[in-house]
Amino acid sequence: MSEDEEKQIEENRRRLDQSFISPLGNELEEHGLTADFLINKLLDEIDAKDVKFFVNRKDKIRRKAVPAWVIRQRARQDAHKLRGDYPAEQMEHKGGIIVSYDVKPVEKDG
Repeated sequence: MSEDEEKQIEENRRRLDQSFISPLGNELEEHGLTADFLINKLLDEIDAKDVKFFVNRKDKIRRKAVPAWVIRQRARQDAHKLRGDYPAEQMEHKGGIIVSYDVKPVEKDG
């Protein structure tokens, strides 16, 4: 496959990807919220750490980086949702449907 063909395939793939993005998605992309940016942020969140402060017996304050479990858990859940690993949520609608129609008499020939 030639380099021109590979470029054309990549351009077609980009156009196809763009066709699935909503108008708001296009605006977000134009302002830098691209898929690559969001993936990098998600990876940062999966490895998130909190800084905890501890006081030892000699009244010295010590800092320690510990995993930020809440942030990591939410990032993991977001990643699973984006991958489609969870079944689709079933929506339950309560309430009635209003159906209206006009009834007109039909004249019979005869």
